[in-house]
Amino acid sequence: MLRLSELLRGLARRWREWPLRLTLALSDFIFRRWPQPPRLQPPRALDWGQGVSIIIPERGGGELLARCLAGLFAATATLDEPCEVIIVVNGSPQGDYAALAQRYPAIRWRYFDQALGFTRAVLQGIELARFGAIYLLNNDMLLEPDALRKVLAWRASHVFAVASQILFPDDGRRREETGWTFMPMADGLPAPYHAESTHAVVRGTVWAGAGSALFHAGKLRELMPGSLPFDPFYWEDVDLGVRAWHAGYDSLYCPDSRALHLHRVTVKRYFEAAEVERIFERNRLQLQLRNPFPLQPLATVKQQIRRLDPRTLRELGNPGACRALWRARWQAWRAPYRDLAYAHLPTRSFRAQATAPILLVSPFALLPPRHGGALRTQRLATELARDYPLILLSDEAGLYGEPDHPSYAPFAQVHLVDGRPAPPPGQEHDRRARMRTHAHPALRLELRRLIELHRPQAVLIEHMELAELVDLRIDQRPPFVLNLQDVLLTPDDPAAAATDRHELGLIDRFDALIVCSAEDQALLGSRDSVLVRNGCDLELSAGYQPSRGRNILFLGPFRAPINWEGIRDFVASVYPQLEQCVPGVSLTIVGGIGAQARVADMESFQRPSIRVLDAVESVDALLAAAALSINPQPQLRGSSLKVIESLAAGRVCVSTEAGARGHGDAGFAGLVVCPQLADFAPALSALLLDDAHRHSLEQPDPQRLAEYAWQRCAEPLRALLRRVVDART
Repeated sequence: MLRLSELLRGLARRWREWPLRLTLALSDFIFRRWPQPPRLQPPRALDWGQGVSIIIPERGGGELLARCLAGLFAATATLDEPCEVIIVVNGSPQGDYAALAQRYPAIRWRYFDQALGFTRAVLQGIELARFGAIYLLNNDMLLEPDALRKVLAWRASHVFAVASQILFPDDGRRREETGWTFMPMADGLPAPYHAESTHAVVRGTVWAGAGSALFHAGKLRELMPGSLPFDPFYWEDVDLGVRAWHAGYDSLYCPDSRALHLHRVTVKRYFEAAEVERIFERNRLQLQLRNPFPLQPLATVKQQIRRLDPRTLRELGNPGACRALWRARWQAWRAPYRDLAYAHLPTRSFRAQATAPILLVSPFALLPPRHGGALRTQRLATELARDYPLILLSDEAGLYGEPDHPSYAPFAQVHLVDGRPAPPPGQEHDRRARMRTHAHPALRLELRRLIELHRPQAVLIEHMELAELVDLRIDQRPPFVLNLQDVLLTPDDPAAAATDRHELGLIDRFDALIVCSAEDQALLGSRDSVLVRNGCDLELSAGYQPSRGRNILFLGPFRAPINWEGIRDFVASVYPQLEQCVPGVSLTIVGGIGAQARVADMESFQRPSIRVLDAVESVDALLAAAALSINPQPQLRGSSLKVIESLAAGRVCVSTEAGARGHGDAGFAGLVVCPQLADFAPALSALLLDDAHRHSLEQPDPQRLAEYAWQRCAEPLRALLRRVVDART
């Protein structure tokens, strides 16, 4: 009999699970069978207009509401545009608010005898709101006087919400909320949290907490009803943020707008602790079921359903709830940007609004610059920013520095992605494989979103590795410009003919081409291109002091094979000769992140006089301490920035012919070119042992260096962009 009753209970349980299981199984089948559905329309520009409506959902706030209103009206007094305050009292007697209504006659009150739940209470306030901006405020928040003014400054056509920073009284409590939100996944379910930021820079955020954040009124009206299944509380604001991102709109965190969380008016005043926990977990699962991308294995979802308690199963598995879930999953499937990675939304940084920008796209980490290509891009961007607002989109998010670093200054916005796949085994140096892996789906998705949202005047693609982005399908396509820091064509190698044809086919689809050396320009044949040389900061030469000592400096990240091969062979074959004939010689190598680990087991690098550094913020001090520099690269395309930097700093550079590419015909006395690597030893010995001769070569040549000032080098690029932009106007 006991077994029979257990069997019946199991069958009844399966029967109750059936509607929810069927909804998920059918939608999952569609998602996997048709992974690329007809897209919804790309996002339209949001018009915020002027004015702000502040909506406070109120239930039993008492004295907290009085303090909240005092801070709120101090904040509204700093605004130079119209505002209104709407309070939706629900589940509390109207008489409790008579004194406050008399003290603040401008407030618009709505009263409901029954408790509405958070979403319904906000929807009632939205009905009354007259302005294009809505600030949702909890009754336990105390705004600083400029809090509203700071968030209102970030209204823009691409912004859905702007969160204020949440502070707590200094009573030793951990800051459970800050306003800057992240959402990793754990066991197939979202595991969101708030993080602290020590920077004043505006950041992306997964969601804007609905207790102290600004929202676009029209978009909030559109999205908020979809959050009703989360009633009575929890997760509705996370759901709003996720759906807004998938529709293409940014949510921001503004640390300069601050709200003090006075005291949490906990829902445990009205619900048992066990019920609060049940609703929290129910809504956590709902969030994942309603926003299923990236897709989880169906088996994982089934396990989550099996763990549901009977009451939660009834709430999620009834026909009405399943119909609403089907609609939500259908909309998520068709969302324009459904595959955005939550992990990288908070890494975005915003310094200014960007109207009619230039969009710059890089496959490699740029900020702070730790290699020549990054420094070139950052310095040219500094010059372009005089004419255009710049938006940077870059891969390698994990290698970027903190957003308050001075090198971020040229960019109004920085959007970072990650997830580049590794090339197939054996194809690490295959050019076509590198292009396929570098132009990966996450980068393409964000590029399309930024183009559709910001309508840039031009897209500037850095490096041949990203040339396949020219295939991006998009309406109202802006001009695409390719900055070929290295022209990789090898016309003398028959084995590379097919790859060369593929690259040239892509190159010919761009609206304009940029190269950084005359040698690279020649490889393009009759194709039009603009020569934008590598430059230098003339300040390097301003403090010139004659070199001292016998330290040799090499700058070059090991991740570039030509740098690694050059310094590896130099250390193995040339440096031992120098130690024998040059007393006190030493070698400093800046090899980029991971350099020390790479050489840790290599005997040739373990000499006491060799120092290997991973990375440095500035090379100025190293150049000042060096007797000279070397560039033993065995081959090169483009042009080596380290050469002109050394010459500008007043340090002789001993280079291979390949390493001197782009500078060999400039007439710098300090550039000593060796035909073979074997010639480095006698050339370096002579320079290190004869200070007077070295000093006669190294002194900076102001007239020649003036041609390499970044301002001068950027002029052809600025002129090119003006022509490209004007041609489309």
